Amino acid sequence: STLELDVPDLEPFLSVRRAGPPMAATVELGPSALADPLTEVAEMLAREIPTDELLALVHAITEQGQVPKEIDARLLAKSRGRLKGPLDSAQKKQARAAFLKACQLMLGGSDDGR
Repeated sequence: STLELDVPDLEPFLSVRRAGPPMAATVELGPSALADPLTEVAEMLAREIPTDELLALVHAITEQGQVPKEIDARLLAKSRGRLKGPLDSAQKKQARAAFLKACQLMLGGSDDGR
């Protein structure tokens, strides 16, 4: 037999509820996102970082010289998807630098995250 599902049947499964600290305020990061897909992805991911974690993240990236693995994996995967293909090493470096810059801008533009 066949069962047809309507919107009311599916609505309970489609809602998204986020738990945890409030997300960073939406900040207009500039027109660069319109011109460069890697920057667009980096800025989008930076906006997903909770406000109370942003300063520590920027500090960790600048001190260790690398993006934490779980964030880096998401950044590169979304960048590959946006470009519809694999990234070369220069594109990976560009995406990571754009992510750090976007996080710094979210904090108010400081280069060292303070």
